[in-house]
Amino acid sequence: TVKITVTERVPFGYVAYAEEDAKYFDEDGKITDISDKRLDNSTIWLDVIPNGEKVGDKIVDDDVMLSSYLDTAKALKANNIFVNSIKIDENHNIYANKDGLKINFGLKNDMDDKCKRLSIILPQLENQQGTLHLENFSKDNTDIVFKRE
Repeated sequence: TVKITVTERVPFGYVAYAEEDAKYFDEDGKITDISDKRLDNSTIWLDVIPNGEKVGDKIVDDDVMLSSYLDTAKALKANNIFVNSIKIDENHNIYANKDGLKINFGLKNDMDDKCKRLSIILPQLENQQGTLHLENFSKDNTDIVFKRE
């Protein structure tokens, strides 16, 4: 007898660059699907040019950028926070957008704590426009600034 085990690789996020099809990737940053259809419950990673060309390739070669995206997306998911998009700049600062609310996480340090605090704050900011500054938040500095637009 032959035993075959199949493990489904669930899309964790996707990149849609220019006119290309969306490239979905898993929790390891490997491309799982390339499609013109948009799947629910996947967060878009903005302003990144994917290096991977086919299923199984790593989505980007920059390991710091990839771990910043994956750590942020995992921390958000663990706290039941669903954002519209995540963006990472050239200095690896992380930004998210949630229904018009901009969230500045800064670097990925203390991301679990930042997301726990964010889950408490978000209901108070419902239907508000502005930027929530979490970039200086840490166990030693719990100050969070919200700037209305």
